[in-house]
Amino acid sequence: LQAHLVLPPTLELDIRDKMMVKVGNSCTLSGRYSGKPAPSITWTKNDEELKKKHVYLLELYSVTRKESGDYTITAENINGTKYATIKVKVLGNNSTSGNSHKL
Repeated sequence: LQAHLVLPPTLELDIRDKMMVKVGNSCTLSGRYSGKPAPSITWTKNDEELKKKHVYLLELYSVTRKESGDYTITAENINGTKYATIKVKVLGNNSTSGNSHKL
């Protein structure tokens, strides 16, 4: 009989609480996680899911004020769920249109 190690997810953001970025600049949001089995990772912005799963890094390019908001990373496996949220505040006036999230 072989025992399998199972652990609930752990999750920690590399930047805590709040990030401020100027319009037109880029920023990266990332977190460290662990757990057995490996947790699935999702990102949401203001409670709306962003694209792919299993990605611990969220890059925002040429931000506009539309990118301001609460970004939450979720790590989930059969043993539990952990959340961590960072508030992104974009400073300045929009000079270009469009936005880009890359996962």
